[in-house]
Amino acid sequence: AAYTELCDATIKPQVQAACATELAAQTVNCAILGTEFCENLKGDCDFDVCVAVGTDTTLIDTAVAQMFGKTINLATSVPAGRYSLANIGGVSVYTNTEDCILYNNYNF
Repeated sequence: AAYTELCDATIKPQVQAACATELAAQTVNCAILGTEFCENLKGDCDFDVCVAVGTDTTLIDTAVAQMFGKTINLATSVPAGRYSLANIGGVSVYTNTEDCILYNNYNF
């Protein structure tokens, strides 16, 4: 079967711009998390938001805030020094000796 593009090409540029704006607004948090981590989330944002909103451009800003901004804010809310970050199979895992928090992009 042929691949079907899930992201509507007519809104893709708007979504990418909104994700780029959110990334730029997160410079302080991304300095903590690392550029690669934030750039990877931005790539996820470009695709995931585009698919999530379909063709409804009025949903873009809210989706970006929920799927990208909230993810970065959550990641930086983990107490410094208490957890270590590992990436296992594309899932970011914060662990310590007491518990384990699985954090996979947009599963809140």
